[in-house]
Amino acid sequence: MQPEKTPSRLFSLVMPVLALMCSMTLVLAPAGQSYFNLKHTAQSLSGSGNRSASILIGSANFQMILPVEKIPMFALNTAAMREQGFITFLNAPGYIVYAILAGATGHSAHWSPDGILSALWLAIMMPICAVPAWWFVGRGMDGFFRRRRLGLTDLIVSLLLLLGSATISAGLRFGMTAEERGDEMSAWFIAGFAWWTGLLAIPMGVWLYQRTRGFRRP
Repeated sequence: MQPEKTPSRLFSLVMPVLALMCSMTLVLAPAGQSYFNLKHTAQSLSGSGNRSASILIGSANFQMILPVEKIPMFALNTAAMREQGFITFLNAPGYIVYAILAGATGHSAHWSPDGILSALWLAIMMPICAVPAWWFVGRGMDGFFRRRRLGLTDLIVSLLLLLGSATISAGLRFGMTAEERGDEMSAWFIAGFAWWTGLLAIPMGVWLYQRTRGFRRP
């Protein structure tokens, strides 16, 4: 009996799924906690004789009345606003892809459907649009760990993408004023594209490694 073969494309399949799951968890976990806390508050007010269909939330400097039926979307929007920086860091290439798609449909990159804040919409779309980039990184990892031979096309695409990512990161870092760089999201974009410069170099590095080792796929 021949030993069972393991899939040679393991990482190129797993990496996009893990990235999507991580991005979703970053939003859904705090959103779920916020939702149940707000629902508990609403139920407490109802139990104390308050028949109002809304609750008052906020701080000493800001307050707002939140209708009970708006709690789910409020929880999602606020969670996305808190986590949008790290989601951008994880999925920076997805922003470029989304901006191109949005422009092709006549919208700006900050457009979002009615009732959904831009932060939440981007938290949904960026991870989806970054799937090809994560697949390509996983392809490079398959080449190293799963002994899958990479071709010249992988080398060229890797080189072009990493140069593009490095250019964007450097352009944002040195092309913006100190005040603009002080913006939190600008810092996340700079760090995100710098991080992806390294990730996108993986297929190129593996291609060079395979050639120097005289790699031949069995």
